[in-house]
Amino acid sequence: MFPNIPSGRLWVYHGAVDLRKSYRSLCALVELDLNRRAKSGDGYIFVNRSRTLAKLLWWDRTGWCLLLKRLSASKYRVSGREELLELRIGDIQLFFDGL
Repeated sequence: MFPNIPSGRLWVYHGAVDLRKSYRSLCALVELDLNRRAKSGDGYIFVNRSRTLAKLLWWDRTGWCLLLKRLSASKYRVSGREELLELRIGDIQLFFDGL
């Protein structure tokens, strides 16, 4: 499944996130921690502490969308830097494959 991100921009959140959070809590992270509009059409990827789960959040003009994936054999590669990492749309499949 390839998500249709309206703006075509994807951002990987820099810190580990408790992925039991719903879309409301993840939106609060985007707006309060990142100072960005959650309904901008950008997609935001959050990864858990063990880097085996990733959640993609985006607004598709009609409602909130969440995509969750758990890797079974590898870990997501996320930088520990305190900045957002932008992914190109073509890289999203590689990211969710754990490459």
